[in-house]
Amino acid sequence: MTEPNKPLDQMTAQERLDLGRSYFKEGRFDEAIAVLKTISTSEDPTIYALSQRLLGDIYGCMGKLNEATAAWSKVRCEDNPETYAWAQFSLGNTYKTIGKLGEVIAAWSNVRREHSCEAYAVAQYSLGNAHKTMDQLDDAIAAWSSIRRDDDPEAYAWAQLSLGDAYRTMDRLDNAIAAWSSIRRDDDPNAYAWAQSRLGFAYQTQNKLDDAITAWSNIRREDEPELYAEAQRNLALVNKH
Repeated sequence: MTEPNKPLDQMTAQERLDLGRSYFKEGRFDEAIAVLKTISTSEDPTIYALSQRLLGDIYGCMGKLNEATAAWSKVRCEDNPETYAWAQFSLGNTYKTIGKLGEVIAAWSNVRREHSCEAYAVAQYSLGNAHKTMDQLDDAIAAWSSIRRDDDPEAYAWAQLSLGDAYRTMDRLDNAIAAWSSIRRDDDPNAYAWAQSRLGFAYQTQNKLDDAITAWSNIRREDEPELYAEAQRNLALVNKH
């Protein structure tokens, strides 16, 4: 169990942040909060930003959502852009939990690629989902389309899967096929399997059975066991004819 080796008032801001993290990992939330609250922006703005993000995470774990949003809201972009990005992402998630969709979109829209490519990617993916929930499909497509593979391969894969689904509902099957075809196994095996499954059915509706067979044959058991089994059934049915 972590114990400080000197009084708090003799510790640097970094040492107190590290102590707060240790308490948090040990589940000693109240002690972590007490330590982190001693860190001020005047001491070190970067470490203060990190401490406020961690405070928000701790309050979130405790179900104290008002305190969590207050802490994350104190993280300023100029103090630590990457920490700001993740704090805004967490804010969006919390607002989503309490049903404040306007605040959700505002928070996630604050995340820029220059802050953190990964945070930007997951924020844009989440934004797309939020817009879809609100029947704002054009905005959803714009958000998903903004994600690049080099931002975050996994978020890119799921965004392309969602793009394909959106295009399919708009009867733009060629666009759907292009989106699903852009997903690689090394982006995310699960998303790849879903994409290949959808491609198989899309090609089947176009009577392109060779392409459908290729797509379904691409799915491996380790990608997604249930989809693999379904693909094998589809292959058996196609080959029977």
